[in-house]
Amino acid sequence: MFERHGGEAVLVGQLLPGIGSWISVAAGLERMPMRWRFMGYTIVGSALWSGALIALGWALGSRWRMVELYASIIGYVVFFVVVFLILWSLWRRWKAWR
Repeated sequence: MFERHGGEAVLVGQLLPGIGSWISVAAGLERMPMRWRFMGYTIVGSALWSGALIALGWALGSRWRMVELYASIIGYVVFFVVVFLILWSLWRRWKAWR
């Protein structure tokens, strides 16, 4: 699956908080071509993520303290969604194996 959707996985992984650094490990384990494919998707994903943060900071201006109130909640939601998706994927594989 990583061979078919590896580039998209790297791109989406760069856009998810906490996943961007780990997607590089998966790409390395699968021996994804580094020079153009991995670096290209990483640059695009990181640029989109950084651009979104810059735009958010510009839009919020002095109301950035409001973000502090909700950042931990959003972080927990993202964490639980990722854990759920991993467990769901493992369950599907186990069911298919049986």
